[in-house]
This record gives sequence, C-alpha cells and structure tokens, in this order.
Amino acid sequence: METLSGKILTALMALFLLIYVGYQGYRYYYSPIKTETVLGYTVQDTLRVKGLLVRDEQPVEGGSSGVVAYFGEDGMKVTYGTPIAEIYATKEDVTNKRRIQSLEEELNQLEAIQKPGNNYFLNSEAISKQINENLYAIIDCNESRDLLESAEDKAELLTNLNKRQLATGAVSNFSSKIDRLEREKSQLEQSVSGGSQVITSDRVGYFSSYVDGMEQELTVDELDVLTVDQVQGYIDGKYEQESSELGKIISFNAWYFVALIPEDEAVTWKEGEKLSIDFSIPDFREVPAVIQSIRVPEGEKQAIVTFQCSYMCPQLTRLRNPSVQLNFGMYTGLKIPDQAVRFVDGERGVYVNTGSEIKFKTIDVIYEGAGFVLSAIDEYNQNQVQWFDDIVVKGTDLQDGKPVDQG
Repeated sequence: METLSGKILTALMALFLLIYVGYQGYRYYYSPIKTETVLGYTVQDTLRVKGLLVRDEQPVEGGSSGVVAYFGEDGMKVTYGTPIAEIYATKEDVTNKRRIQSLEEELNQLEAIQKPGNNYFLNSEAISKQINENLYAIIDCNESRDLLESAEDKAELLTNLNKRQLATGAVSNFSSKIDRLEREKSQLEQSVSGGSQVITSDRVGYFSSYVDGMEQELTVDELDVLTVDQVQGYIDGKYEQESSELGKIISFNAWYFVALIPEDEAVTWKEGEKLSIDFSIPDFREVPAVIQSIRVPEGEKQAIVTFQCSYMCPQLTRLRNPSVQLNFGMYTGLKIPDQAVRFVDGERGVYVNTGSEIKFKTIDVIYEGAGFVLSAIDEYNQNQVQWFDDIVVKGTDLQDGKPVDQG
C-alpha cells in the first residue's frame, strides 16, 4: 500500500514533468520578436474636394429678340468673325432653316453618288459591311450620348443605303428623288418669314452657350486677392443659365480650379507639383493640372490652392463649382508598417531577421500613408530593405548583428 509520502513524491514529480514540458514547449514556440514579410504595394494619393472654376471669359455681345440657333457645339474653337449663332423671328423659322440645311446636304450626297463613273466601283457586299458598321457606331453613340458623332454616323448610313440601291439595281438614278427634295426646299425657303441676324465672334477662344453671370466677377486677375470667405461663398453658390445671354467666349489662356484645403495637408504639397483632376466627365477623367499657388491668409487655417489647367472640352465650359477628385502621383514601393520603422545613428530603417542574426537595413521613404510608409525598391543595395525580408514589427533590445534567439 502506497504511503502518503510516496503519493506526495509522485505528485511532485508529475508537476515537475508538466512544468518542464510546458517550459520546453514555450521555448520552442515562443519567439521574442514578431516579424512580417515585406511585399510590394502601389498607392495613388487622391483627395475629394469641391472647388471653383475661374477663367478669362467674355459674354458675347449683340443680338436682338428672337429665337437663337447655334452654328456649333459648346467647346468649339472660334476666332474673329467666326459665326456663332443665328437669330430668327420665330421658332418655325429655325425649324425650317435646319430642314433646308439637311435637304441641301442630302441633295449634295445624291448628286455625288450618281455622278457618271462612280457607280461602276460600287460593290454591294462591301457597302453592306459598311452599313453594319454604321449601325453599330450609331448604337455606341446613343449609349454614350455622343450626339455630334451620332449625327455624322447617321449621315454616312444614309449615303451607304443610297449607294446600295444603285449597286443592287433597285434604282438606276436618283433624279426623281432629287426633284422631290428640290421642291420641298423651295417651299421651305418661301415659308421663312424674314431674314436672320448672324452673330459672330469678336474674340479668339472656345465658345460656350452657358452663361451664369459670374464671367465678369470671377476673373483671373482677382485670384491673388480672394479671401477664404469669398472663395467659400463662391463654392457654395448656386449658378443657373442666364437665358438673356447668347453665350460667351473662353480664352485659350490657362484657366484655374480653386479649392480650400486644410493647412496641415496643404503644407505637404509644392507649387509646380503635377497632378490630374477628375471632373467626372466620361472619356475625360484625367485633366492635367499643376499647382499654381498655395496661399494661407493670415489668421486662417485653410489654404487657398490654385490649380492651373489648359485642357478644354464641351462639358468643362458649363461647370462653375464642381466636386472633383484630385489625383496626385502613383507610388510603387515596399510596404513597411510604422511599428517596424526605427532610427539608428540618424538613419531611418528596419531590423531584419535573417534567420541567424538581426540586421539593420535602411529604407528610402517615397510615400507616407496611414500606418505605413513605402520604401523605394533598390535590388542592388543590399543594405536597404528588400523584397521578402522578414522585418521586425515587435521586439525589444534589438541591435545590428545580434544573434537570433533560437530558444
């Protein structure tokens, strides 16, 4: 029969073995440091803001009461004497005039198609292929709402349909159709109630039919004296089309996008820094820009940042205070967590677990993000952090060349 002392001794031995095994397991699995593997990472620095467009623009002068018909689309380039708009007495006159222009274009097409010799080169199979391409192009334009391109594709489709009629022998010529169109044109010309007034450009630039009344108040010359409150007021403003104006001419000179940026963020930017601005315009997402100036008025916590742009498109001519996305540079490097960054002898770097020892390697910071930095990739500098290095993110008593505790 086991004595009490024997039972106590057995229990102590079991406890000792349990502690010993636990300690050995702890030593085997526990590492005094924690590491992460370095991988590549790409980030683009962006910021969403609402701002103000300031341009050198002048309302078009002239014109009288009546119905306006424009010769071109917003954004078209004009010079001195370029016809901009035509003013008619009634809306019916505008409709009839546009129909007359359409008839003239169709008559010119028919006469060109049936000129002697042209029909000998008509190939019905090739023309059918072109018709299919026209149809697909029209569908694409309708989906993208590109009305100008759609009109051109429709005109080309009509031409090819007429060509196929000649090529297949459906008609021998278009004489009867030409006579009918000529009669319709003559009747419409007689129905126009009177003459029209043509408005021409007296400046060089881009034409826009949109006038919001700020053309003379918001000028490029005033940019350097605007206050934070003034800029904020303009940004918060509501702008509508002034129906009494025919349009405006925007100078070919550079135009500007102005925004209010918190001072602590603006100080990280530099005048002359390049970026792109996304105005949410389909097919024109990347509008090139450069930081023209960063101005912090005395006593303010916001900076007035002016971005210079030169690109122009129809939609931009109609904007005044849009919300945009500022797209700065795209950076690719090695992603380093903030907790891994150390300073040794004035150099910024990380400790790397090589398997046998701890080695200090420098980092070349090209971007600082939330909780991490990006280090430039330099595969030839082995003293700088490299792909797949195991960097120490947690640990104490670290020094270059220290042997790794293997337990």
